[in-house]
Amino acid sequence: MSENMTMEELLATEENHRPKRGDIVKATVEYIRENQLVLEIPGFAGYDAYMFKDQYSDDDQEVSKVKVGDVIDVAIAKIIETEDSMSVFVSRLPLLKKKNQEVLLEAYNNKSTISVKVVKAVNKGVLADYAGCEIFIPETLLYVGDKVELSSFVGKMLDVKIIEKKNDRGKEKYVASHKAILLDEMFEKRKEEISNINVGDTVKARVVSFEPYGILMQIGLARGIMKYNQVSHNREERAEKTLAIGDEVAVKVLAKEGNKIDLSRKALIPSPYQVYTAKNGVSETVKGKVTQKLPVGLILELDKGVTGLLHKSEYSWNPNDNLDMCVKIGDELEVKIIKLDNEKQRISLSRRLLLDNPWKNVDCKKGDIVEASVEEITNKGLKVIAFGVEAFISSADASVEKIKLDDYFNKGDIVKAKVIDVNKDKWILTLSIKALQIAEQKEQFEKYKEENNDENDATIGDIVGDLKK
Repeated sequence: MSENMTMEELLATEENHRPKRGDIVKATVEYIRENQLVLEIPGFAGYDAYMFKDQYSDDDQEVSKVKVGDVIDVAIAKIIETEDSMSVFVSRLPLLKKKNQEVLLEAYNNKSTISVKVVKAVNKGVLADYAGCEIFIPETLLYVGDKVELSSFVGKMLDVKIIEKKNDRGKEKYVASHKAILLDEMFEKRKEEISNINVGDTVKARVVSFEPYGILMQIGLARGIMKYNQVSHNREERAEKTLAIGDEVAVKVLAKEGNKIDLSRKALIPSPYQVYTAKNGVSETVKGKVTQKLPVGLILELDKGVTGLLHKSEYSWNPNDNLDMCVKIGDELEVKIIKLDNEKQRISLSRRLLLDNPWKNVDCKKGDIVEASVEEITNKGLKVIAFGVEAFISSADASVEKIKLDDYFNKGDIVKAKVIDVNKDKWILTLSIKALQIAEQKEQFEKYKEENNDENDATIGDIVGDLKK
């Protein structure tokens, strides 16, 4: 202080160094008491400075780090002047609040994350504190999923994003979202889960809803779609009767493209075909009901949801059988399984192999003489049995003479005839009595000529006429 300074100047200087409430000053820690810091504030000669520890920070760990000699910025909160003493009480909290408001503003502008402490449950949300700054978190932005009691959040630290800043009567207020953090975490975890799901995997999935395009299913945090035809092998069974919302079932991943996952329950269930063929293999004799007639053959229902094809060539040994005439819808046939196509789940059947092939014993050729039994006499000719198979003698081949068949033949008659056509593949055996008679007549004529050398001019008609006398 200058020795030449006047009293007025001295008073003015002291006035300039008088503390004022709200001033921001630097203070040095001189002593540390149980609940109080004793400070020295340069320029405030004669004033004792104090700060309660709860005015330094609400974080006990941060308070415990303070040591003698530390220089800190503080705000003057209270001044007490008496005749005997002058005291100043300071606080660091207003400076922290201002700093934290800057942090909040930065978090709001940059969409960054901060941690806050929930202090109170209020109507439609909770209030949180960020170093003295009040933050409102609406209930709709507090959690994901089922309803959670608001009181359960009190006292917890939550990561939030500041989504709104507003001024209420000169006071800055902030609105935050904890749900945004949860959704970000879920999104990242969902991406990781989807990356670990591969086509062909078997996973557990929960039924979420029934939609027009399929069943929405939850796989952890990921979601997939199961088309209705992938619920079961029974096409008539309604999905809503098989599954209910909330059911957890094992499903197979059929396809995956980006976040789209196609699922199938049916792929993990043995098909009716698989169940049936596990009990009935190739060469087994089974029964089936005719359900369809096709140009290629018959469709037989062997069991519920199991069908097989009886090709027309496997119906019987007779290639001339007319299935439209022989079989009607609903007929039950005994058949043999001859082929299983497990990849296409198809069954090939044969009725023919369960029948005896009468033509296996037919051993004749064109020109042979055979015996046959008359089975039926018709206008067109004779139906006869030879070698155990059906043969035919037309009315023109029944005799060299024009006769009435009923007058000459009876059912059960044994006749001799010549084979004029035979085809084992087409089950054709045609006989002729006339051809045999002509052959016999020629043989007799030749014999007659040998015995009567001087009558070479005789005809076969003459000889036949003589033979008949």
